[in-house]
Amino acid sequence: MTRAVLLVTIALALAKAGLGAEEAAPPVHPFWDTTNICLFTGVGASRALDYASTENFRARGLNEILLTNHIVDNKPLFVSIEAGGTALSMGVSYWLHVHSHHKLERALSVVHIGITTFGAVRNYNLRKH
Repeated sequence: MTRAVLLVTIALALAKAGLGAEEAAPPVHPFWDTTNICLFTGVGASRALDYASTENFRARGLNEILLTNHIVDNKPLFVSIEAGGTALSMGVSYWLHVHSHHKLERALSVVHIGITTFGAVRNYNLRKH
């Protein structure tokens, strides 16, 4: 009899644990919600700041290190690269959204803004040796 009570107790405990194991799914948000619109605007603005800072230091006779001077001196090409970087960031965010990686979806834009803005500030602070 004690074996039966023990088995029933274990079965009930497992059933109760199984019910609690299912966590509620994170709330799904539309891709074009206010937060993403603000983040994508920030990505675009930081890329525009990067473009302006690169133009500024090239006008002061400094050399580009990530791309060639030929690329950044070709305005249509460089604008296309900056716009492409923004579009790629949005595309990866959409892919993360579709695959329910909502925290990463937003973190990607935050990191993109941070890195690009850091680079732009660095560009403005470069001094000719």
